[in-house]
Amino acid sequence: MKFRKYKIDEFYLLLILIFIALSIFAPSIIITVALLIILGLEKEEWYITKGKFLMKKVSFLLLTILLVLVACGKTIEPSKVIKDFKEDDLNVKNEKEMKKEDYGAAPMKAEKARVFEIEDGKNARLFMFKSDDDLQETKKYYDELGKSSAILYSHTYSKNNYLLQMNGEIDDSTFKKYKKSLNKTLE
Repeated sequence: MKFRKYKIDEFYLLLILIFIALSIFAPSIIITVALLIILGLEKEEWYITKGKFLMKKVSFLLLTILLVLVACGKTIEPSKVIKDFKEDDLNVKNEKEMKKEDYGAAPMKAEKARVFEIEDGKNARLFMFKSDDDLQETKKYYDELGKSSAILYSHTYSKNNYLLQMNGEIDDSTFKKYKKSLNKTLE
């Protein structure tokens, strides 16, 4: 395809269109689109021989894949957070995946959730959410519950897409240790 003095190969054009579509789901991919446009455009009189052009395509494709992988980032699973709690010598007893009955009246908005005992039948919950709205709704539920009655108070802390909720009878100093471990894992 030609644009005045410039031309762009169909291969690059197709990649650009794919990455524009993907940028809807991961806005950081738009950087890849810009690189595709910059590297894909060539002045017509600079058109390269087929061998060099093929090598350029392959190296460009590898660069693009690398950028996409970096842009997508990594997801830290709740099991990794729990494992790090244990490695930091924090109590994690009877840990299990949360089921419907474990939520009680709380919103069931978490993508993944684990419940575990900290001490003497006092539990904590670790939620992982897809959206910040769902996280904030669940956090607000626990925070408002604690304001309505001291007996219903619980510790809550959120970072990234995680919410840590812990029985309010657990000491603040203990809760801070779990927060510190969670922060370290999510950095």
